[in-house]
Amino acid sequence: MNEDEAEKLRRENAELKEKLKKVQKELDEANKKLRFYENPHTPPSKVRFKQATASKTPKKRGAPVGHKGVTRKKPEPTEFIPVHMDSCPHCKSMNIEMIGTQNKDIEEIPDPLPIRFIRFILSIYWCHDCGKKFVAKHEACPKQGRFGITFLALVIFLKIFMRGVMRKIPVFLQTQNGISISAATVNNILGSVAASAESEFDALKSDIRKCSRLFVDETSFSVLGKNWWVWIFHSGDKILIVIRKSRGSEVLKEILGENWKGIINCDGWGAYGMLLNAILQRCWAHLLREAKDCATTAAGRHLYIRFIAMFHEAKNFIAGKHTAKERRAKAVKMEKEMMHLCKYYSKYPELEKLCGYISNGGSDWFTAIRYEGIELTNNTAERGLREEVVMRNIMGALRSEKVQKYEILCSLFSTWQLGKQDCMVNLKRILSAKLCLS
Repeated sequence: MNEDEAEKLRRENAELKEKLKKVQKELDEANKKLRFYENPHTPPSKVRFKQATASKTPKKRGAPVGHKGVTRKKPEPTEFIPVHMDSCPHCKSMNIEMIGTQNKDIEEIPDPLPIRFIRFILSIYWCHDCGKKFVAKHEACPKQGRFGITFLALVIFLKIFMRGVMRKIPVFLQTQNGISISAATVNNILGSVAASAESEFDALKSDIRKCSRLFVDETSFSVLGKNWWVWIFHSGDKILIVIRKSRGSEVLKEILGENWKGIINCDGWGAYGMLLNAILQRCWAHLLREAKDCATTAAGRHLYIRFIAMFHEAKNFIAGKHTAKERRAKAVKMEKEMMHLCKYYSKYPELEKLCGYISNGGSDWFTAIRYEGIELTNNTAERGLREEVVMRNIMGALRSEKVQKYEILCSLFSTWQLGKQDCMVNLKRILSAKLCLS
């Protein structure tokens, strides 16, 4: 090989190295972006690119075995429409004879109805005893504004329950009822209705503070382009939603009080540890996701399998009846086993961070074993946040720091839904009491 050929090969080699560096850099950036969507902190419902898993035995689609189906009761007809024909549809002959009938029942809604324009003729009275004048009240007539309580409740229902877009709600009302309002009017209605429900929200907040067991979680929420946090406090039968600038312990102290005593199901976020009198149950769903993310090596897979076995062992234990002594002994045994695993596997560099994360949790992983009726995961809080997450994804961001109206309405609607209550009936009850009869 002569000197020219060698020099040519050296240049090509240098160019290939530069291209390789460029490709590696692009690959690192792509992996970094992918980790934003797929990481151990991402719940399964949020994973966008799920790996296909081969099922051993194909499962038939449909209800689970033993599920009792519920068929909606067929209502009695309220209207009868006879249907006739003048000619045969096949040969167009008019020499036809009716030989019977068959019924076809359908359920239909009325055509769009115009808005009702009601004039309340309110009697004015004079009291001869106190010398004061007063006006008669009606349960469906608000003292202020031109919209009735059913209309106000419908707007809130469309916005909060149906997750309607602010600018689309007027379009729907124009099509359905022929009434013209603006998006600004929808926003004003949102504020006035929330103000009417403020006392009920305060009562809900007070009830949450009195609870001894809570599921608490938080997720990001954009407000005017800045990162805020929506918090959920879930008691099992009540849900409180608050939106705050902070993800810190001051939010917990504000809502629950600095000296709150009880058990909190939560993730590993350090703010929960600032409630000195609270007992924590850290979420095993988070632990298993973190462990699965590290199961890329033989040691990682072995540790992940051990944690899965521990989770099922704990789950089976809390499903049974045990004395307080048995629970304490079991919790101590499993905690020692977990610490032994972390100590052993922390010698592997790729597992050191995971083992540190788990060791920091200490006994908080086994509160559900020590105390009866506690869950191992914080899935209840995560499920409760889904409505707010969907609303966040639709809205993109809140355009004002006046977030209390969303806190009030989302909290009440979530609590009513949790208790299988009629949201429209409850909302109209509040509006009638506060806007009409107060």
